[in-house]
Amino acid sequence: MKRKKGFSLVEILLSIAVFSILSVFVLQMFSTARNLNENARELDRSVIVAESIFERIQTVQSFETLGGQRGFEHADFEDKNDASVMTLHYDGAWKTIPVTESAPNYKVIVSKQDVSTFNYVVTNYQLKVIKTDPSDRVKESVLYELEMEIYY
Repeated sequence: MKRKKGFSLVEILLSIAVFSILSVFVLQMFSTARNLNENARELDRSVIVAESIFERIQTVQSFETLGGQRGFEHADFEDKNDASVMTLHYDGAWKTIPVTESAPNYKVIVSKQDVSTFNYVVTNYQLKVIKTDPSDRVKESVLYELEMEIYY
């Protein structure tokens, strides 16, 4: 009796099927890793932007004098109730864009509220970095929130 060398058609089809099933899981793992990496990059950048804004506020010690400075050229300041609010819009590359532009990728909203006490004044700052969907202005998600108090 002669022995045939090689693989039968059934063995080849079975090995291709097993390889295909395993490759689906590997591709799904790569896709998940890419999405997590993108989310981490957005979070890192939002932390950097938020902390740099707070450092600038501490340096100038006046919220309103930020307008017109480098990085704050397009800032929109408004007073709401007993708080001042500064809004900055950013594009996908985290470059500031005018607030009047229709579709920002990210928004940074900084609110300032002064609270007077007997001996000093406490200034509360709250900052939110919000990711917006340029195609749908309603869909927003908060990436990062930061609060700071300064005593004068």
